[in-house]
Amino acid sequence: NFDMISPLRITRGTLKGRTPHNILQLSPLPGVTKHIVSSTTRRVWGLPTAIVVRSKFIAVGTSHGLVLLFDHFQALKIKLGGHEDVDRGAIMSLDMTEDSGMLVAGHVR
Repeated sequence: NFDMISPLRITRGTLKGRTPHNILQLSPLPGVTKHIVSSTTRRVWGLPTAIVVRSKFIAVGTSHGLVLLFDHFQALKIKLGGHEDVDRGAIMSLDMTEDSGMLVAGHVR
C-alpha cells in the first residue's frame, strides 16, 4: 500500500486515569500520494525518505536529494533541488518552522 498518511494527531480530551481507545487519527493524503507513487516520479525524483507537515505546507524529501513542497490542498507548489543535489545524497531529515517560513533539509552526505 503506497498511501501517504499524515502525521498522527492526538485527540483532545482528558484521560481521567483510563486509557482511551481512539487517541490517534490517521488521514490519507491522496494528492501527495498521486505525485510520489507513479513510476515516472519515482525514477526522476526518487522514493520518499522524509516528511514534515505544518499548517501551510507538506514537505517530502526524496532519495534523489529533492524536496517536494505541497500546499494544504495537497497540490505540488515547488520542487526544491536539482541534478547537482543528487551528489549530496538522499534527504534523511526535514523540519519546518511552525509558520512554514523556513525549511531545513539534511542530506546523507
